[in-house]
Amino acid sequence: MSDHLSKENEKQNRSEESSQPKMISYRRLVYEFIPELWGFQTFSGVALMVLTAASFALLNWIAEAGGNAVTTANLRSLILSWRLPVILAVGFVMVSLFVIVEIFAQIHNSYDILNGRRAGFFRELKKSVPEIRRFLNPAGISLIMYVFFAVPITGIGFSIRLTKSFSIPNFMLQAVGSKPYLAVGFAALIIFLAFIGIRWLFAFHAVLIDQVHPREGKKISVHIIRQHWKTILLHLLKYILILFLIYLLVYIFFDVIPRMLLVREGTGLPPGYRIELEQFQNDDSFSSMETMLIRYRVGSFLYVLFNKYINLLLAVLSSAYLVVLMTKDYLAFTRGAASEFRPRPKRSSYRLKVAAFVGIFFLLALASLLMGALYTSLFEKEKPVKIIAHRCGGSMAVENSMEGIECAIEHDCYGSEADVQRTKDGFYVIHHDDTFKRMAGVSKAVKDMTLEEIRALTIRDDHGEGVSVPELADLLDAIKGREVLFIELKGETADRKMADDIVRMVGEKDCVEDVVLFSLKYDLVDHIETAWPEIETGVLVFAGLGGVERLHCDLLIMEEEMATDKRIDSIHQAGKKAIVWAVNTDYYMKLFLNSEVDAVITDEVELAGKIREELASRTDLEVIEGSIDSVINRLESSIIDFG
Repeated sequence: MSDHLSKENEKQNRSEESSQPKMISYRRLVYEFIPELWGFQTFSGVALMVLTAASFALLNWIAEAGGNAVTTANLRSLILSWRLPVILAVGFVMVSLFVIVEIFAQIHNSYDILNGRRAGFFRELKKSVPEIRRFLNPAGISLIMYVFFAVPITGIGFSIRLTKSFSIPNFMLQAVGSKPYLAVGFAALIIFLAFIGIRWLFAFHAVLIDQVHPREGKKISVHIIRQHWKTILLHLLKYILILFLIYLLVYIFFDVIPRMLLVREGTGLPPGYRIELEQFQNDDSFSSMETMLIRYRVGSFLYVLFNKYINLLLAVLSSAYLVVLMTKDYLAFTRGAASEFRPRPKRSSYRLKVAAFVGIFFLLALASLLMGALYTSLFEKEKPVKIIAHRCGGSMAVENSMEGIECAIEHDCYGSEADVQRTKDGFYVIHHDDTFKRMAGVSKAVKDMTLEEIRALTIRDDHGEGVSVPELADLLDAIKGREVLFIELKGETADRKMADDIVRMVGEKDCVEDVVLFSLKYDLVDHIETAWPEIETGVLVFAGLGGVERLHCDLLIMEEEMATDKRIDSIHQAGKKAIVWAVNTDYYMKLFLNSEVDAVITDEVELAGKIREELASRTDLEVIEGSIDSVINRLESSIIDFG
């Protein structure tokens, strides 16, 4: 192992081993240093929130320096301007700062705790900032980029909160899953990245603790994994077992028992009952039922907030504790140090941290009291979220078919989404892919076929039913006065001619009030909005920087991860509608059907209807629980907001 360390570092390590206190035991670490870890995580969390807000404010300002927001719908304006290299540079600095706070400082903090030194967030941050210079080389940048891109996908390695909510969009996963060779390739990529992540587990420790080059740090880590993988696996299993037992106890005492008591108290109480605030001025005006209902709501808030806080605390501390254990293993593998107690920290720091810990519980109790009393105004929803069937009828019929439109109407959908393309001879048909290979076994593009040739095709999907390719005119006749048709101008033929032709067709069919035209191409939407303001328009975006609500359109159709509460509010304040696409999973369905979005586009229309009914029939406890879950799950994505 020493072959990978410089002579200077070997000499330094020998002198340190003779002069420093030896590392503490697991038991002492659990009992005495939880408050220290909690304090470190609290300060780092606040610092990262400030850093995130400042960084994205700067990124948004740079993005809008060109006169408009930058999104996936108008990327060309960014690529051809000075803003792209500046945004990339700012982005790299921001990622580096997150790595410094969440990885460098945490490893230094763990190392100091284990060796009996004074530790703390600001002390470790001061030591960590200069360390970034060691990573300004290909080997170091690859480590940082792995944290940014690969860890969110594989879940292996050090993570940063900046990318915690990052995930592969569902539509991409569906596209990959639909083609076996893509699915195999994607699986191979994940396995390869996971393999790399395991080999590099201790690379950051080597660079930061032993001051080696990142290239050498990777070699040291690989050597440790090869020589000690059984010990590492055993320690990991032990950690998981202890963590499981802790979570089990917390689940029983902070979840199961309080919930049982609340459910019993809430039996017979009317859900969603309105209590006017004016009644608080006169205690005599409360009935016994209303008094019980307020107590039940306050108790529900108390239960949910306390439960979430305890679980959040456990999650933060368990991840910090895991870094300490990894650091202890690294030192043991490279130095053979034995565990021993370190000096007990001063009691004054414990009193301060305990006071802060108790203060948070007091604030949660006060918040529960206020929110329980204001329940009606907090959860009064003005209108339900509308349901739009993806590709005409979602999964209920062959995609982009007349049968799908009829299924959507039968299920009381607000609208249907359809993809339109232009044929070789200038007609407009409904089809999603560039070619008919997947749907009809014909490897020809829509733009290379005549309407007569397309009419001769039979399309089918998982339903196995063979149907014909519909024309846009057929869909307009079918939906007029029955539902709204969201028409995506699709593919290579999506140009101004298509826009003008479709607007003219919509006018001739007298369907102006029944149609929304949208596209991935912002310049095309801008043209429609300018030339035909009576037509409702939308832009389909996956990500963006700046105020997307200021784009020249009537509604924004966003991918799930982009639809944060902050962005939805800004869109509504601009007088526009917010729609989320494509919402197909149970989790996201519950999330957005219980949000302030105007509509969701989904393949799972029947699931959406079922979940909407479930949400409407929830008890007050379930409403509170679902809302707090939504806030917690999306808090980081609202802070890390590209809008």
